[in-house]
Amino acid sequence: MRLAAFVAAQPWQPAVEREVVLTSDGLGYHTLALALLERGEFSLERGGPPETLRTPGYPLALAAVYAIAGPRPWVAIALQLVLQCVTCCWLYRAALRSGDVAGGLFTGGLLAIDPAFVIHGCGLWSETIFVALLVGALGLLAATPASRSLAPAAMLLGLATLVRPAGLFAAPGVLAFVALRYRRRPRKLLAAGCLTLACFAAPLVPWMARNLAVNGRAALSSAGPFNLLFLTVARMERGPGDPSGERTRERLRAESALGETSARPFEIADRWAQVAWSHAASGPIDFARALAEGVGGGLANLGTTEWSRALRLAPGLLEDGAVSGWLRRARRYAELKGPAALLLAAVAAAHLLLLYLGAAAALRPALATRNPRPAWAALCLGAGFLASLCIAGNARLRLPLAACLALLAGQAQYPTWAMRLPSLTRARRLRERASEKSGGC
Repeated sequence: MRLAAFVAAQPWQPAVEREVVLTSDGLGYHTLALALLERGEFSLERGGPPETLRTPGYPLALAAVYAIAGPRPWVAIALQLVLQCVTCCWLYRAALRSGDVAGGLFTGGLLAIDPAFVIHGCGLWSETIFVALLVGALGLLAATPASRSLAPAAMLLGLATLVRPAGLFAAPGVLAFVALRYRRRPRKLLAAGCLTLACFAAPLVPWMARNLAVNGRAALSSAGPFNLLFLTVARMERGPGDPSGERTRERLRAESALGETSARPFEIADRWAQVAWSHAASGPIDFARALAEGVGGGLANLGTTEWSRALRLAPGLLEDGAVSGWLRRARRYAELKGPAALLLAAVAAAHLLLLYLGAAAALRPALATRNPRPAWAALCLGAGFLASLCIAGNARLRLPLAACLALLAGQAQYPTWAMRLPSLTRARRLRERASEKSGGC
């Protein structure tokens, strides 16, 4: 699937690189990587204000690729798709902690066929590295000697937060996992909780200290107020004549502009939050509807901005509000793309059905297995990322939640899959027969 997506996207073509890859977030990450590589600055402009909207994890990874292969985004995209394959294997290995080979294949396959995961690997987006670090932490939390794996798992989650600030919501999840693990040993619980928090914070402290020294505030990012104003409020205020929301965002940017040109980035972020909450207070029902639309679009795998760019559609065609109603929007896309659209829609719908229904059906059996740690790890971290999706209303936050749900869904699939995949269980049946014969003798 990744090879087919890479060939179909053709990111090595100059026109595709210019019109699809190096746009919006992709252009920002690319510019920051070049600034780090050429000038040692983390700024979008030479001598400009330091960047606070994005954390440095993904630009550093891009800069490392550019240092070896040159500023070629298609090389980074190819490596991302390889990393996605490795991530699916890691998730398969994490599911094997419960002892079911078929459940592991089911888990890895769910993440492998996720259309949004594939699409985000075909551009300069940070989701691939973020999900890879999350899956690595899940595998460590699911390990049998859990006391030894807590520190490296928390360290990986801290690195994931340095890639995307939404990783902060993993901190309550991993602490909840620690509380469940040591709920009957208070002293061990206190020691493990302090160790987990220290390891989680270790990758973040240098970056927050830099923000304190340069920007006057020990904060991780200004992405929260930005998303609140330019995603949720823009969706709320957008009119029928502005399907892509660009004019609405420009109006909100002008409304939130500060008079002083020397304003620090976090002061600008405070102004964004102030304007956003004033709009929310003036129309709480519309604000709640816009937030619910973003959450519903995320859970339904309708991150329409990324889909529009990756599928090379006109800007705003699949944006929320461009065509009223999801069914009409799907019909409009089917009219443009024909059978390929129906195939893609069928894969996306089947994936969502397997993911959500599989996770719901597997919840009780997974927690009752001989090794419930994979299920508890997926449940605790998944709850944190579900909260982040509900608070931010950003469809791209569904991908870490999808990895957690896939691990949960695969924990109780063995009885069903054993009947359909006899070759996978043949060796196990032979061992069981051998043990029965030896016991009878």
